[in-house]
Amino acid sequence: MEITQHELHSLVADVDDVHQESMRTLGEELEEVHFGETGRKLSLARRRFLKQAGAGAALVGVGANMTWLMGRAAAQEDVPDIGAAQFAAGVELAAVGAYEAAAGRGLLDEATIALATVFLGHHQAHAATFNGLLSQVGAEENNTANEDLLAQFGPMIEEAADVPALLEIALTLEEAAASTYYAALGVLTLPDAALAVAQILPVEAQHATVLATALGKPIDDRNPPFITEGLALPLG
Repeated sequence: MEITQHELHSLVADVDDVHQESMRTLGEELEEVHFGETGRKLSLARRRFLKQAGAGAALVGVGANMTWLMGRAAAQEDVPDIGAAQFAAGVELAAVGAYEAAAGRGLLDEATIALATVFLGHHQAHAATFNGLLSQVGAEENNTANEDLLAQFGPMIEEAADVPALLEIALTLEEAAASTYYAALGVLTLPDAALAVAQILPVEAQHATVLATALGKPIDDRNPPFITEGLALPLG
């Protein structure tokens, strides 16, 4: 690696702080969407959207949250967010599998094992977030890792000769995930889905930045410009 284990531990801890804060504030921001001034401004547009989608809606109190319910068929056919959320959950679970496979190779040292463990946990939480949104609108959750990604990255991980090779593979996956969420922001229509993606995107981007830093990549490869729609995975 191009940095010390102590420096890597510090970078991973910083990203973990961002992740924990994003997951905490996501709930608060969703509550604002449904209960606050933002929710009041969106209510008319939401009713129009649901009427056009033919889904029908009812506001239902669930603990501290409120969501609208849509018929599963109408949601899956008419709302692009449903397919995007299902796809995103599969991508996150594939990332979990990739980090598990990398850790299982026995090549990682203490610092990179810690990185894999923390980033794996983030991806698990992100998958749960997307599945939570799917559950709220009555759509089918996706608890299966994306098979195409597993088929692509699995053999690469098995053939990796050393730690840098494994980090390069992780970097490629994280860049693809971040770019996918960047592209998704242009097609999402439901506020909850857009908020979730907007909170998760910076964390995935920071994963990539930490990996690029550990590999000694040029500064231009460690900043947000690496997130492009050209690297995005096809949604759905």
